[in-house]
Amino acid sequence: MWSIAKEAEAIVNTRPLTYISDDSDHIPLRPIDFLRPSALLSGPNPDDPPDEWQPIENTREALLVAWHKTSEALNTFWKRWTHEYLTSLREQYKRTHKTPRSHEEEPPKLNDIVMIHDSTLNKG
Repeated sequence: MWSIAKEAEAIVNTRPLTYISDDSDHIPLRPIDFLRPSALLSGPNPDDPPDEWQPIENTREALLVAWHKTSEALNTFWKRWTHEYLTSLREQYKRTHKTPRSHEEEPPKLNDIVMIHDSTLNKG
């Protein structure tokens, strides 16, 4: 039973939140990208030769390189989040709420899709 629940969780967490366009060379945003960026969700291939063990480098330079890569990944993810996912939510909202200038006279109800964006909000 536990295995079925874990498989269902993996399926839900890897479903795409954004569309894959032809001009895009990256994978769509997925819920797992919030939890574990670049997560490898499949097991090892038994046909691949085993990797040779390499000690983890924890020198100052290696840690700085890792920190810079993490910072770049966060910036890339934040840009994709704001430009792809939030844009798709806005497009969906415009299709479902036919009002002039996307202005609602009534406050949102339970299960309504709303646009949330604050340009002054810090990322991360």
